Amino acid sequence: PSQEGLKTVLSKRAEPLEGDADVDDDWIAEQTDYDSVAELADVLLDGETTLRDEGLSPTLRLHPPRGGHEGLKNPRSQGGQLGTHSTAEIDELLAAMR
Repeated sequence: PSQEGLKTVLSKRAEPLEGDADVDDDWIAEQTDYDSVAELADVLLDGETTLRDEGLSPTLRLHPPRGGHEGLKNPRSQGGQLGTHSTAEIDELLAAMR
């Protein structure tokens, strides 16, 4: 995903390993070495850290895509979702699953 897509998913769906606090810029600044969700998203995309290392649950609980999807069992060549996606396509899918 792109930095902006990951930032959105972290802001809306990330959960701490312990407790039920909202993960926002304030929580990130207090609990991690980073100042904002955007900064954490950059570091995650670069592979320098993991969600678990930063005290976040590695599971992001997403909704099913709004408006549905083209079918999970069919390959992309036949109009389905099975297979490799570009960054733009992943961002579009994540936006639908917010």
